[in-house]
Amino acid sequence: MVQTRDPNYYVEISLSQMILFSPLMFFGFIMGHPLTVIYCFVVIIISAFYPIIFGKNKFDFLSGTKFCTISTLILFTVMTILYGWQAGYYLYLFEVLSLISMNSFLDELKRKQKSNFSTIFITVILVLTFLLLKIYSLYFEPYYELTEKLTNFVFIANGLVVILTVPMFAARYRKQISRSIDTLKSNALLDELTGLFNRRAIRPYLDLYMTEFNTKGINFGIAIFDIDDFKHINDKYGHNEGDKVLTRVAEILKENITETINVARWGGEEFIVLQQYGSKDYLTFVNLIESISEKISKESFLPVRGGEYKITVTAGCSHSVHNIAIKDLINRADIRLYKGKNSGKNCTIYQ
Repeated sequence: MVQTRDPNYYVEISLSQMILFSPLMFFGFIMGHPLTVIYCFVVIIISAFYPIIFGKNKFDFLSGTKFCTISTLILFTVMTILYGWQAGYYLYLFEVLSLISMNSFLDELKRKQKSNFSTIFITVILVLTFLLLKIYSLYFEPYYELTEKLTNFVFIANGLVVILTVPMFAARYRKQISRSIDTLKSNALLDELTGLFNRRAIRPYLDLYMTEFNTKGINFGIAIFDIDDFKHINDKYGHNEGDKVLTRVAEILKENITETINVARWGGEEFIVLQQYGSKDYLTFVNLIESISEKISKESFLPVRGGEYKITVTAGCSHSVHNIAIKDLINRADIRLYKGKNSGKNCTIYQ
């Protein structure tokens, strides 16, 4: 599954990092701590250009999380060495862990599998960094000595930053997860190649049309199309050319989709068309199917190798009848389709 890219996301990442590091740079400047100023300045510059670098679709959505994870890990490490454990920069570990957990969940949605090794590896690195910094702080003094009052102030400030930023990222992830779930639902109902409904998606319409026929008397028709000699196209020109044919046929079918007409890829080179036509008769539906078949037969294809060629389709039709199950109506259309195949192809059989 392809992740949906939201350009605003990259801007939000940039602003969040700049907001996070700007007060630290100001604090370092006021306190006369050049290392803090230089470090924060570099991160702010990188963050400022982040939307330009990442917003060109060179990286996917998850790259934003990785960027935040790495920069926050460096912040946690460097600032603890500079100002000591009591300054509370270890609190950012909770922010990083929340990012990793949300990143892992999105990755599972994307790859349709459990978290990969990289997630576990990063978590182990974070835990080890936390322990090493704790041990370091027990044996070494911070690079900059802060008063107890100032240390408490920095600790509270860091705590507030974590409290504010974690919900912000969580809200962003909630939107992205919602998009990912919508994409999964869409992918489950759409044929990947043609973009039409697949068989699973069209079945509820079949049941609905039969119900409305039985309760409201709304007639409907079913037609199953099959591309003639499709195997010959694949064998002669290759499967890529076959895919082009399927895609073009699907496009022609899409042109006929209305409120009362639904189409789907039924399987292989077969397509199904459903239409509710109310008071209109069955022959009107048959005329529609013949019209679509004629449009398809007028299409020309020019393969990479070989000369221009055209295609035809054969269709089998059936219509709503009382006391007959929907599966039997489909079977009728299918039988008529193969009757057409056996009688010369390039035709529509409706009785």
